[in-house]
Amino acid sequence: MLKRILFLNCLIYFFSCCHPTGKENIYVGNTINVSEPLNIPIEKFIESYDTIRIETSDRSLLSGVQQARMMNDKLYIADRTGAFVFIYSLDGKYLSKICNQGQGPNEYLRIAKFEVDPINNRLFVTDAFSRKLFEYDEYGNLRTITKLDFFPLHFASDKSSRFIHLNSGPRMYDLQKKNMNFPHNVSIVNREGSIIQSFLEDETPDRIDITYSVAPSYTKKGELLYMPVLSDIIYRISEDQAIPEYLLISDCKNILGSKEKEDIFYTFESNNVADYEKDGYLISFGSFLKSDSLMTFSFGLENKWRTFYSLQNKKSFTIRPNSMSGNKGLCEIFSNFPQFVEGNTFYIAVEPDQISYALPLLPEGKLKTFFESFTEDDNPCIIAYRINKKLFDVEK
Repeated sequence: MLKRILFLNCLIYFFSCCHPTGKENIYVGNTINVSEPLNIPIEKFIESYDTIRIETSDRSLLSGVQQARMMNDKLYIADRTGAFVFIYSLDGKYLSKICNQGQGPNEYLRIAKFEVDPINNRLFVTDAFSRKLFEYDEYGNLRTITKLDFFPLHFASDKSSRFIHLNSGPRMYDLQKKNMNFPHNVSIVNREGSIIQSFLEDETPDRIDITYSVAPSYTKKGELLYMPVLSDIIYRISEDQAIPEYLLISDCKNILGSKEKEDIFYTFESNNVADYEKDGYLISFGSFLKSDSLMTFSFGLENKWRTFYSLQNKKSFTIRPNSMSGNKGLCEIFSNFPQFVEGNTFYIAVEPDQISYALPLLPEGKLKTFFESFTEDDNPCIIAYRINKKLFDVEK
């Protein structure tokens, strides 16, 4: 009997840690189940929340939140104009800003993407138009400028402090090869701005022309984690290779195979993603966030799902953020995908027009009182919320 139990355990372990749809079995150390969404009201999803009012003044006025990040007890918010990255304290007080827009050699034309590098206490700002990578310290002081020989998308780093360029959706134009066909998802860039090494082959020849925005995630050892578009695998970027770290599985949705990844397309004019969703496929655009205790994943274009995973008890649950029951005002606010996660707390940005819409729908209480003091001329706010941990133990 003992031998039979051991044999069954080995089978379960083998099949749970091998990629089910690829050309060959890929060993993955951890599996995350994307189960059928729970039918719960918003009031049972949110356990508690805090509000952060961002200072509204001439020196700190935002046109909207393009990206928001946290590092070393400071908030970093990229303005939608592509001109500024504002730095605030955790209670929303203005500290400083990055404002080097211009046409000079030490200036950017427009910020395409910014990213914090918490491993090395710095920020990356990329300008696709001038093909430059700007490196700032955590206070917004300019350190270095690297002229790139390609149009940049998304830069991150790791414990080795190197420049790591990630394909986050749109095709990149290769100036040397004069084409749009970069065949790999991860590239290492040297201080001269040239790609010196690439790996993790792209599985989507008709690359999805959509940009997602997620904060870089790291292992406890400071290695970068990355999830390609349409992938069901999160890779750990270790030296010169991408090692499968987490595998998403589903007992209620079809996982994309090689053929589906080759056939799916998305442009700003047309797409067939919705057709695959109607056929029961789980569509991932690579959007995930990770802290030392929680992970969250976003799926779908028309039929949106969001999965939460506990790293402590290795359990997960899924919701449909745009169709939750309960108070409509709370649903409107907390359906926003988090900008980042710290510990067990998710942070979302709420714009003034969204506040105006949700305000009359909200129940009496702390959040409604907080929003009642806002005007359309105020800055967006940040809400930090914690999910109900009991949901990880709900029977699926």
